[in-house]
Amino acid sequence: MPPERIGDASSAVTTFRQLGASFAVALFGIVAATSTARLALEGYDRTEVGALSMQEVVLSMLAVSVVCLALSVLIPNRVVPVRGAAGGAE
Repeated sequence: MPPERIGDASSAVTTFRQLGASFAVALFGIVAATSTARLALEGYDRTEVGALSMQEVVLSMLAVSVVCLALSVLIPNRVVPVRGAAGGAE
């Protein structure tokens, strides 16, 4: 990446990161809403059985979040040296 294009790359990364977060929140909302509706249609209510059924859904969403977090930590973070910086070789 040429140094004069670093700003473009940085803004693209930030945009995709924000879009990914928005899609993830929407997806988890859809999963929670459809699971709640499905459990209600199957006859589960606010009893212990209904709460335990919803707990399984929330725990599975938590597991997906933890896996995504672990994968994001594995992405390498490279530092690009800037030409002409103080103390650098020119």
